[in-house]
Amino acid sequence: LCKTDCDFLVIDKQQFDVIFGQEQKDKEEFLRMVFPSLGTNITSRDNFNYLVYSFKAESYGRGQTIITEGEVPQKNAKFYVIQQGECMLEKKFTKDLSHPYDRKKTIISTYDTIEVAVLGRGSIFGEEILDNRSNYDFSVKAISDNVLVQAITRREFKLKFPWEFHEYIMNLNEQKKNYH
Repeated sequence: LCKTDCDFLVIDKQQFDVIFGQEQKDKEEFLRMVFPSLGTNITSRDNFNYLVYSFKAESYGRGQTIITEGEVPQKNAKFYVIQQGECMLEKKFTKDLSHPYDRKKTIISTYDTIEVAVLGRGSIFGEEILDNRSNYDFSVKAISDNVLVQAITRREFKLKFPWEFHEYIMNLNEQKKNYH
């Protein structure tokens, strides 16, 4: 019973399964590429699918900020894996300025942002939230017209993924710390 005009979309189950099944297959193949030992360390296909379903696709357009350096992640903090497109990893730094003729030598602090790296397919970012840090270490912005990422919350990752993947992700984060 509709109180106003309603439109319904009816999809044939077989067509839905074909479309959804291909999307799921693409996601599985992609995650196996990013985490090569994922399939071999999981005891069954059902367990593997359980992990794959934990990742949710998110899309961003050119110039959109995905995470912001210094931002305190919320309860549902996520880390991301780029499936399509490119993003820029950025880092802020403080520079103190003073005018040479200023007798008081007033120092003005400003922030500059440097572009640290271009991240592409398979790149992981936001992983610092996995070790319960209070904020993100870098900003990440989409630089392609269409960026597709697979995102997973800290909670789901910690609950569902085997411990060796936690170590793998944290080792990646240690490598990024060299950019500070």
